[in-house]
Amino acid sequence: MDPKFPIGQAVVVVRSIPFLFDDIVIRSGEIGVVVEHDYFIVSPTAPLVIDYIVKIGTRTLFFYEDELAPYPQTKE
Repeated sequence: MDPKFPIGQAVVVVRSIPFLFDDIVIRSGEIGVVVEHDYFIVSPTAPLVIDYIVKIGTRTLFFYEDELAPYPQTKE
């Protein structure tokens, strides 16, 4: 399974997401850059899940694929 967003890809957050450990909310529309991928297995029968590690400003945060879109946004 290849990542939807390669390292170095600019991405935009598609919905506001609270990060409870940092006590912050990343708002829809914020732009960042994918700096790393993290793959993990939820169960032996489920497909791999990819976390996208994204740098937004001075913060490095983890996102799921459905929380991001390419930037600039392309029409599909």
